[in-house]
Amino acid sequence: MSESKRLFIGIELNQIHKENLSETNKRIMMHLKEGHPTPRDNYHITLRFLGETRENRIPVIEEIMQEVAMKSQLFLTYMAELDEFRKGDRSTIWMGVKSREKLAEIRELLDEELEKLFYKKDPSTYVPHITLVRNGEYLENVEGIEELNHKMKLPKLPILMDKLVLFESVKEGEEQKYINIYETPLNVKRV
Repeated sequence: MSESKRLFIGIELNQIHKENLSETNKRIMMHLKEGHPTPRDNYHITLRFLGETRENRIPVIEEIMQEVAMKSQLFLTYMAELDEFRKGDRSTIWMGVKSREKLAEIRELLDEELEKLFYKKDPSTYVPHITLVRNGEYLENVEGIEELNHKMKLPKLPILMDKLVLFESVKEGEEQKYINIYETPLNVKRV
């Protein structure tokens, strides 16, 4: 029987972005009672979560990624405002990205091809983002994400969307680590 790996397809951020986001996280944490900041090396933009996947499917997933990458032109986008997924008094705080439509198109192409491998389409609305803090709880004097955005005044750094990455999520002690196990470049010419 084939071993399995916990996988997702996404966009990898470079070291400059990771450093900037790490500094942003330190500033966010000053406005929270508690929360779990994303480790510096785990910043990414998820395109499609695959979950537990048998290793013998990985070569086919890589082929699908190559096909989608050839149909998708590389592009420049920018970091956007902070936002959150709220659950009670806790939040997952994230950095938005512009060019949502282009990322949604790539995700749709991935979904169409992955369905042939028996992955069901994700029915939820796709919100491209970079997770910064999980399970965050604001200090009493911070009313919410709008106030946090106002206090932070973050630079909107450019992000070159130039490749698709297959990540493996691996547990190391108490931490999750995301390892790049395969990548393929997006097309540089108009399709």
